[in-house]
Amino acid sequence: MRREAAFAAVPARGAGEISTDGEPATARPRRRIQLMVALFAALTFGILQLALAQTGSAATGVPCPQTGMETVASDAADYAPGATAHFSGSGYTADCDLQLNISRPDGVVDNATVTTDLFGNFAYDYPLPPPPGVTGLYYLDVLGYADATLATMDFTDNTCTSATSGNWSSPATWTGCGGVIPLASDDVVIQNGHTVNVNINNAVALSLSIGAGNNTTSTLTFNSGSNLAVGQSGTVGGSGNRAGVLNMTAGGTLHIGATFAPNNGNNGTFKPGSGTVDYNGTGSQTVVATNYNNLTISGARTTNSVTLDGTGTIGIAGTFNPSATFTSGNYITTGNTVDFNGSGAQTIPAFNYNNLTSSSTGARTLASAGTIGVAGTFTP
Repeated sequence: MRREAAFAAVPARGAGEISTDGEPATARPRRRIQLMVALFAALTFGILQLALAQTGSAATGVPCPQTGMETVASDAADYAPGATAHFSGSGYTADCDLQLNISRPDGVVDNATVTTDLFGNFAYDYPLPPPPGVTGLYYLDVLGYADATLATMDFTDNTCTSATSGNWSSPATWTGCGGVIPLASDDVVIQNGHTVNVNINNAVALSLSIGAGNNTTSTLTFNSGSNLAVGQSGTVGGSGNRAGVLNMTAGGTLHIGATFAPNNGNNGTFKPGSGTVDYNGTGSQTVVATNYNNLTISGARTTNSVTLDGTGTIGIAGTFNPSATFTSGNYITTGNTVDFNGSGAQTIPAFNYNNLTSSSTGARTLASAGTIGVAGTFTP
């Protein structure tokens, strides 16, 4: 009886009563839940931070295999010299390495390795060359396993780009030109499948790139009597699947002050039609081996020389006018062949050729004044 009485004297703990550790008995389950929630939140935050920190971290050594969903984008289409371009990508395999190849207008290719995060994303900041900059069209290619191209995009540095198809003379055709048409100081890009028509006789540009925007074909056409003077380089086509067309079927004149690349990356098409290409620089120039209608070589070259491409044949269907002047410079024709290949009558002007060929069915007249020199083979 005493044992029962002693047991009965110990009351059961009820609501609001204090446990031996000094806190309410019902507080323990609630505190466990709070601790579990806090632990879960901290763990989730840590995983998220790890995923975000993974981008741009040390390379894993594992190239990213293709998913078929890769994208890449920039925060702007055009940048000022010295600005920083912010690239971002998504849809990639998680936690692997990508190579970014950034092809500059001057031919330099900048490379970077980035690592995707746990969600298959990446981010990368690219500082453009400082002022005065390397202005023009830049290509970004994202490479993965076996150097496969997973995604591409283009951007420009201080450049006039086509905003839509239209006439060269219309400000609405252009973006990045300050509300006017391109000036002689502007790099010009025809992009995204647009067709721009040179419809004036005083169009100008510092450089010209036809073909930007992956899986598109961009075109520049000329009206009869139109003129476009390009102070530096003219390029048709780009890398990857960026196709370009220079169409001079109707005529017109393209003046090139430096280099001419009518089939850049094997993605360019040059249709000479009834047009004229005039190499009119004052420095050294190379006349690229391709088929022309009318070909002019002009300009006061002084000590600089003009080289006729020795790796192939320069075909001329119309008129050849080598009128450049020199002091100590000259024409360099080593290894070159000039082929007068027009179906109509042509006059072969006085000039020191390496190999000289006359093909097709048109009548040929040798220049009545001056000397026609042939250092190699003459094929009438």
